[in-house]
Amino acid sequence: MIDEKKLVADSLKEISFDKSLMITSLSEVDYGRSQQIKNELNLKEITGKDMGIKFVDMNAYMALNMNGKKQNKYPDALMINALKTRISDPKNIYIALKPNANESSLIHELAHALDFLNGSCIIPAFARALSLEYIIPLEHLEHPQEFGYWFNYLKNKFNVIPDAEDMIICILYENRMLIKGKEIKEQNREYLTKKSNEIIKFLSENSQKIYSIIKNLPGYIGT
Repeated sequence: MIDEKKLVADSLKEISFDKSLMITSLSEVDYGRSQQIKNELNLKEITGKDMGIKFVDMNAYMALNMNGKKQNKYPDALMINALKTRISDPKNIYIALKPNANESSLIHELAHALDFLNGSCIIPAFARALSLEYIIPLEHLEHPQEFGYWFNYLKNKFNVIPDAEDMIICILYENRMLIKGKEIKEQNREYLTKKSNEIIKFLSENSQKIYSIIKNLPGYIGT
């Protein structure tokens, strides 16, 4: 069994207050609809947590090189590990954005933030460790049913058209194929493998229908 508390403790050991402060001292940015969407979200009302969201520049965050590994390519948007930022700013969750990040990427990371606050509450390190140990695709564990709920909520509230990958998550959510956070945390290898195989089977059996939906969406890269 993977010890989630130990993973949290190990993650906290990796970052000092000064390193955490390097992240939380980054200037806020206003890219696309980021600030508008943030201002229209009452996090305390919808999650029950008195927390805020701050958007920072992706290049500025990556320049900090927090993991000691230089990356040449990184996503349009990224929810920064809340364990890294809560040491110096426990009242906010930080999301790094590229200036041209599309709205689907924006609400995808916001959905991760809402899922962390009031959903599966699964930390990234736990999902990665479980994925490696059980040989289950990471996306099946880091996008649980609760994440799907929040992504769908944001998509509808702000009239966002999902990109191809996010539309697949929406389809899985609507068909109740995503794994629940509670089920992931129970770490039942046989059950999780079965659920993962069901997702793969569903996508395979509905591939033509899914293709017709996503083929013209941003981010589609072919079969």
